[in-house]
Amino acid sequence: MFVDNFQTAKEALTAATAQAAEKAASSVRDFAQKSFRLAMDIKLKAPLIIIPQSSTSRNAFVVDLGLITVGNRFSLLAAEGFPLPAVLETMNVKLTQLKLSRTILKHDDAFPDVEILEPINLELLVKRNLAATWFNKIPGMEVKGVLKSMNMALGQEDFGVLTRILAENIGEGSKAAAVEGTKASIKDEAVTDEGLTDALSVGMGSQTAITNGTFSENVVNVLLHFEIKEVMLKLKKSTNKKECPFLILHVAQLGIDTKVRKYDMEATTYIKTISMKCLEFSDSNGEPLCIINSSAESGTDLLEVKYFKADRSGPNFASIYNNTEQMFNVMFSSLDLMLHTEALLSTMDFLSAALSSSSLPSPERENKKTEDIRTTSAKSSSAALSSPSDGDVIDLKVNMQLGAFNVLVCDQKSNMADIKIQGLDGSLQMQGTQTHMSTRLRDFIVINVDSKTIHKKAS
Repeated sequence: MFVDNFQTAKEALTAATAQAAEKAASSVRDFAQKSFRLAMDIKLKAPLIIIPQSSTSRNAFVVDLGLITVGNRFSLLAAEGFPLPAVLETMNVKLTQLKLSRTILKHDDAFPDVEILEPINLELLVKRNLAATWFNKIPGMEVKGVLKSMNMALGQEDFGVLTRILAENIGEGSKAAAVEGTKASIKDEAVTDEGLTDALSVGMGSQTAITNGTFSENVVNVLLHFEIKEVMLKLKKSTNKKECPFLILHVAQLGIDTKVRKYDMEATTYIKTISMKCLEFSDSNGEPLCIINSSAESGTDLLEVKYFKADRSGPNFASIYNNTEQMFNVMFSSLDLMLHTEALLSTMDFLSAALSSSSLPSPERENKKTEDIRTTSAKSSSAALSSPSDGDVIDLKVNMQLGAFNVLVCDQKSNMADIKIQGLDGSLQMQGTQTHMSTRLRDFIVINVDSKTIHKKAS
C-alpha cells in the first residue's frame, strides 16, 4: 500500500509539474506577443546639412534631405526548438526630393543657390531581428536600398569648391581625429592588452551560451544590398558667359553587396556599363565623340571588386580561409578608351581653370604635415616591430584579371595608333615583411594606322 500511494503521489506531482511548466511557457509566450514595442510614424520635413569649404570659408555645399518618412511594423516568426517566437521589425525609410546645391554663406540673398544634384527619391528597407541573441536563422540586420537615377551637373566653380572641401574640410577633421586618436592610444596603451583579453574571454563565453554550444557557427550579423540604377554626371564649361556641358559620364547599375558574419566579412562592388562622351567634338557619323565605352558582353559586369576579410581567431581560419586575413579579387571585362588630343586638352583646360583658384598649402603646413606623417610612420613601424605577425598568416592578397583593354590614339583629323591589351593577370601577396608580386600578359599589340607607314604592327 505504501508503494502504491508513493507511486500515485509521484504521478500526481509529475502531472502538476508539467501543467505548471505549460502555464509558465504559455505566460511567457503571451508576454512576448504582448510585450511593449515602439511603433514609429515619423515625418521630418526639410532638414539641411551644410558642409563648408573650411572653418574660415563662406563657400559651402548644402544637402537638402527634403522629406524623411519612417514607418515600422512588427511580425512574429516561428522559432523551431525554442518556446518563444522571434520578433522581426521592418522599417521603411523614404527620402523624398533630396537635393544638393552650392551656396555662399552670407546674410543677404544676393547669391542664388546653384543646383548640383537633381531632386532624387531614395527608399531603404531595414529589417531587424530583435531576437538575434538567441535566434540566428535570419540576419541580425538586413538593409536593402534602390536609387533609380542620380543626375549631377558640375561647373568649374562647383568642381573647384568640391575639391577644396575634400582637401580642407575633411583634411581638418582627419588631422584633429588623428591627434585625438594618438593621444588616446598613448594613454590607453598600457591597459589595452589586458582589457582586450578580458573582453574576448567574456565575449566568447557569452556567445557559447547563446548558441547552445555551437561556438563555431558563423552567424550573419549584417546583410546589405544597395544599387543605383543610373548615374549621369555632366561637366560644364563657361562659353560666352554661359555654362554648357562638354563631358557626360554615364554609369549603369552601380551597386554593393555586403555580408558581415561573426568571423568574416564579404563585400562586392560592381559596375555594369560605363561610357563618356565629349560634346565639343563629333565622330565620323556626326554623333558626340565617345571617349570611354565598355564593350563587355551582355549579362556581364564591366567591373567587379570582391573584398574579403577574416578573423584569425576564428575556428576555421586555416581550413576555410587558407590563413588569409584580407583578400581583393578585381575582375575587369573589357573597356575601349579613345585618347583624342583635342578632347584631352579641353578636359585639362577645365581642370586647370577649376583648380586655379584653390589655395595652395603653405610650406610650413606642408612641413608640419610631413613631420606628422613621419611620426605616424615611425610609430607604426615600432608597433609593427613590437608585435610581429604570425609567419603563416597572409596579411593581404590581391588578384586582378583584365579581359581586354583597347586604346585608340587620334586627333580630329586622323587616327594615329591602335593599342590592344588582352589577358592581363596580376597578383599581390603580403605576408609579414615579405611582398610577392606577379603579372602575366597574354597579348599586347600596337598597330600604326597611318597608311604611309612601313611597319604596321608591333606585338
